[in-house]
Amino acid sequence: MEPIKNVELHVGIPTISINQMAEFVAASERGKKAIVRKQKHPSTFRVARYATARASFKNYCKNDFDEAILLQGLEKLQNKAPVSQWAASEKSCSIQAIRGFMQSHFPERFGRIKCSFFTPREKQIRFGELTLVVAPDLIFRWEEDGTRYIGCLKLRIKKKAAEFGVYRRIASLLAHYLKCIAADDEVVVNNFCLCYNAMDGNIIPAPRDLQSDMEDLRIASEQIVELWNVA
Repeated sequence: MEPIKNVELHVGIPTISINQMAEFVAASERGKKAIVRKQKHPSTFRVARYATARASFKNYCKNDFDEAILLQGLEKLQNKAPVSQWAASEKSCSIQAIRGFMQSHFPERFGRIKCSFFTPREKQIRFGELTLVVAPDLIFRWEEDGTRYIGCLKLRIKKKAAEFGVYRRIASLLAHYLKCIAADDEVVVNNFCLCYNAMDGNIIPAPRDLQSDMEDLRIASEQIVELWNVA
């Protein structure tokens, strides 16, 4: 599927998040229906999950991997008194995620390059007949020998680990997303399109060749549209 730059998004077309899209590919028929139903009829009670952990990680990256920022986030969470079982679980996962950041080798990936980190402005793209909500946590840009490069990262904080293919498909979709939104003189570096699973510290890059993943995702997008119409 070729990337289309500057697409116009339309209200009312099927919409799915990058995580759910990646999980849909290998889900059972029942699981696929559940994913589409949840995306089409989302809960009216929605909050930003793991906000402190995400903000701590992004500020950590933007400030030259200053571990003091992670320690501040950790202290803030530890001093927070949860008012419900849900809040207690949120606190526990957020603390685990920040500790994972501190133990990870994430900064080593950027040891040979000096890049600038940005919060993305475009958070969704058209993917076939779908609107795909990508919302990467960070976009990074750097220049070498006069060539401008771009990569991005999606942070995943989830108790239950997914199979490796889910993370790889997320990374592949990140690379595809960048090809849609990058400037004409920017080169997308697949190896720096990263799905970072904070709970176990795994950092999964997009493969060099996206073709296999993109074909699986193209087929999935057609199935999602079909299920959407009857969900």
